[in-house]
Amino acid sequence: MRIVLVVHEFTRMQRMRSLAEGLVAAGHEVVYLTSEADCSDDRYTVVSAPYVSVGGRAKSVVNLDAEANLASAARSRGVMLERLVRFAARAYEAAFLYPDKYRGWIPAVRGWLSTAPPEISGADAVIASMMPVTALVVGRAVAAAASAPLVVDFRDLWTGNAQYGLGPLRRLVDRGTERRIMRSADAVTTVTGHLQAELTRTLRRVRPGTEVRLVHTGVDPAPWKAAKRVPDGMLRFGHTGVWMGGRRTLRPLLESLRRLADAGDIDLARVRVDMWGEIDEQLLADARATGTDGVLTYHGRVPMDDLPAALSTVDVALVPTWPADVWSIPLKTFQYLAAGKTILFIDSSADSEMRRLVDGLPGIDANDTPETLDAHVRRYFDAACGDGRTLDWDLAERPVPVTPQTMAEQFLAVIHEAASR
Repeated sequence: MRIVLVVHEFTRMQRMRSLAEGLVAAGHEVVYLTSEADCSDDRYTVVSAPYVSVGGRAKSVVNLDAEANLASAARSRGVMLERLVRFAARAYEAAFLYPDKYRGWIPAVRGWLSTAPPEISGADAVIASMMPVTALVVGRAVAAAASAPLVVDFRDLWTGNAQYGLGPLRRLVDRGTERRIMRSADAVTTVTGHLQAELTRTLRRVRPGTEVRLVHTGVDPAPWKAAKRVPDGMLRFGHTGVWMGGRRTLRPLLESLRRLADAGDIDLARVRVDMWGEIDEQLLADARATGTDGVLTYHGRVPMDDLPAALSTVDVALVPTWPADVWSIPLKTFQYLAAGKTILFIDSSADSEMRRLVDGLPGIDANDTPETLDAHVRRYFDAACGDGRTLDWDLAERPVPVTPQTMAEQFLAVIHEAASR
């Protein structure tokens, strides 16, 4: 089969990259349509339709060391300015940028489609994955041009997203677009059971009796073999990714480190929390409040392909969540499993979807109470700093629940079902 994947950013959309790996391994041809220029991969046909973004990116990531991050009064003035700029950008986006600030990709793709591109000739299916939502509009145009079934993949909620932030009037407009796209799709998929339930309610308003299909994101364990830890007498926690505007928190862990240090159970000088990703102001404030700012180290963002090497320095990988977190199966959790890391859930519900998926696997801990969290941290410290033992796990003991191959099988089943209608 020839399958076209419509993805705004080829290098960052790990979900679709995992799917492409699984499809190619199963003998299918993959055509990647992206907005990024100069992308290539020997395994796929990559088509770039670049454009100049009207609104640019919402924010930039600054790579600062821990001392600079935790500096002071001057920084707070910068934070206020950043918030004002962010507010102005969102107001402009709500008023003028439809369906979102990446809308410039739509005419770029339409121009490409007007040339009758051979890459989509004979396509058996088109899979469009958001964010951004512009990718869904583009995917619908590509599927129409190719006369192929359209699978719309919601990696996040759209109008029901807690981070929507464009106001009620704009939400009404976007809700209409969301429903039109769902109505025109031959199948709708998503990444978690929570999202599946929310999106199915929306889908049934426009196509009664239908259901959104759940396909978890697969992770190939092979590249993560480089993430094996070499003990160095330090206890190192690690986190990759975003903090969702302070909603995800490490406060319970920082408080535990403080309690144990005050009791003489651990030496804070031998503990580090390494972070790859964005800087979070609330986390910095929590570190100052608990007197643990000396353990934090920001490394900035790293390319996805470099994460295994980054995690090779980590003993315990962190998965912070918050009670209403609909992104309850962060991709990083599967990556941590593939890397063989001990995983510590922070503020997660015992009946959360991610917890249920990994229930019973070794090396999975959570801060269900302050006492259990203290016990976990003390055990980690004794192993890493006292015994010099690694906290890593072997894949034979703790396999990854979803691989690119199983993910591809599930998407192919969705495609066959859509084509048979």
